[in-house]
Amino acid sequence: MLGLYENATRKLDVIGLSINAVASQIKCNVQNHIIDKKYQKKHMQFLKEAEAKGELLYVDDEEVLD
Repeated sequence: MLGLYENATRKLDVIGLSINAVASQIKCNVQNHIIDKKYQKKHMQFLKEAEAKGELLYVDDEEVLD
């Protein structure tokens, strides 16, 4: 009878680990998304400020490749 409980406990531990792994992955994805959005916001703000000051330089791709 004790063996039955041990097997059930092991299976539940595996399921618990799987659930923790999925939860951790979701948490990481959300954090990465938030960081990406913050970076994009700061980058766009930098570009707008640089353009307003006349400091923004546009480079032609063909000139760079030559």
